[in-house]
Amino acid sequence: MHTMTFPSRFISIFTAFALVFTLFGGFFVGVPSSDAHTAILGDFVNNGAAGGNIVGGRTNLLALDITLPAADDELFLDGDGSDSTAAGAQAAIANGAAFVRFVLADNICARDADGGAVPDANAITSIWLDDGVNEANCGVDGAAETMILGAAGGGTEVGVGASTLTRMVHSDPAGANVYNRTGDVDASNDEDIYDDVDRSLFYRADAVHAVVVENAGTAVDTTDIVTVMLWLENGGGAGFQSGSDLLLAGPGVAGGARCFWNAAGASWDCRDDTPATDTLVLITGLVAPRIYVTIDTALSPTVNRTVQMRVPTFADGDADSRYDANEDGIFFSNAGTANVSRHDGPPGAAVTNANLMTFIGTSSGGGSTTTPPSDSPPPAPSGISATAGEGKVDLAWTNTSEADFASVKIYRSEVHGTLGTAIASGLTGTTYSDTSVTGGTTYHYTVRSVDAGGNESTNTTQVMATPTGAAAPPAEETPTGEETTPSASSPQDASVADGTLVRSSGATEVYVTKKVEGLTIVRHIVTAGVFDVYPHLGGSAAWSAIVGVDSLGSSLTSSWVRGADGKVWEVNGDGTRHHMQMTWEQFAGRVAAGDSSLATNLIFEVNAAELGLYSTGVAVLP
Repeated sequence: MHTMTFPSRFISIFTAFALVFTLFGGFFVGVPSSDAHTAILGDFVNNGAAGGNIVGGRTNLLALDITLPAADDELFLDGDGSDSTAAGAQAAIANGAAFVRFVLADNICARDADGGAVPDANAITSIWLDDGVNEANCGVDGAAETMILGAAGGGTEVGVGASTLTRMVHSDPAGANVYNRTGDVDASNDEDIYDDVDRSLFYRADAVHAVVVENAGTAVDTTDIVTVMLWLENGGGAGFQSGSDLLLAGPGVAGGARCFWNAAGASWDCRDDTPATDTLVLITGLVAPRIYVTIDTALSPTVNRTVQMRVPTFADGDADSRYDANEDGIFFSNAGTANVSRHDGPPGAAVTNANLMTFIGTSSGGGSTTTPPSDSPPPAPSGISATAGEGKVDLAWTNTSEADFASVKIYRSEVHGTLGTAIASGLTGTTYSDTSVTGGTTYHYTVRSVDAGGNESTNTTQVMATPTGAAAPPAEETPTGEETTPSASSPQDASVADGTLVRSSGATEVYVTKKVEGLTIVRHIVTAGVFDVYPHLGGSAAWSAIVGVDSLGSSLTSSWVRGADGKVWEVNGDGTRHHMQMTWEQFAGRVAAGDSSLATNLIFEVNAAELGLYSTGVAVLP
């Protein structure tokens, strides 16, 4: 016969076995393997999450869907001093009720029928209290032992040395953390003994303590992925539903549970803010729980970067059977002690979403974009020509017929053979007049195609032209002391059209007006160079087109612009631009009290030449 004692800590002399899992048809199939961790009970099932093209500004985007192993039904051993029967239990025990492990002073010993390892497939046949002198190891001492389960005698005392059976637990309705054995003076507080099959210290339940998530794709934290969240299925198995499923780790969760970015491990560690003691959730019952990982995407992610979330293979670096920094996988049943949960995993291979998600641009208001990114740049335009005129250069070209062609971008240089700077972008036509030129100066032009993914083509053949006429005023020219006679009370007046330049009486600041959906929005033109990069403004002619108003009235003011690359910038009065590095939801909350439609309208679309007028400052974070 094989006998063991049961102190509360995990000093074990038996070798634990683990299951190594191989991925097969979406399920993990277990095969025996020697490992320092205990054998996994149940599978980690990858239910899959959708892939395809995604855009910036998305919230609660499903990235991972996993069914976890079910909690095990603990084996009732004894509760009334007789042979173990379910009827012997002192009282019904609720799912999730806590167990207590036996401490060494209790000197609880056990044996099974085959004399082999305990626990194994053989039922425990005897449990007794060692009343003799060899209590520490259930050794032979000739003393009569107090039987808790099974019959006395029959070679009960066979010395085996000190050891631990981590699965032996007792109920603790009195909360004393000390076993009240059957047969003592106070029979009213006798406590039941169970075989805690999954070592969770809970009846028909297990606690999820931490979940580590990685991205196998190329998208990175903050720049592309702003927030990672962990959820528990709570909607009847219908798939992820943010309105009904339980958020375990994410913004607003009581106790501070978050999916914290771990730069050292290049992972998001979904846990409480005090990982040594707390748990994310206690899962009760025997139904296999289902968890979801979602992401919020940055407002302006990097085009063509990818998302492929996974839970990495379980790795408990210090072998203490609880989550610590820079460890991987899913950890159960921590509760402040080193519990050897048999649900920790995944054991042999990472659980990875098979579908790849690819960033293709930026949502204009939380919606989606379906145009796929291109793996290679589009063909360059053809037939480019430049014709000099008085105070202008007229350009013409032929666009490519490539399916994902989006626009063209024009570059200008005063040195032959160099690309120079972009003066216009987002053009879909085949002509453009450059009016921000100086008579007598020779300019060299290059035109590039741009596809839906933001990729630019190779250069066209560079063409040149020398316009005639007087020099245009410097781009930095700013009016000083110049008054504009008011002709309207405010930009809201019907006489002020969309796109009109306005200036309040007695002020020098010039604003451009935007009228949309019954709103009047104005944006400060912080440099006169803006007049030179838009042909319809006419360069220096823009000054004579400014409409004077008594005041800006109730116009909404905006400082947010977006270029052809999809990024949203805040332009400040000092001529700097700052990337709004956040999700669309965060941006709308910041500038429009969460009104997505208003936030969309507050953004002014600008060309690359205007963006080039501003120096880049630090990003604006949520």
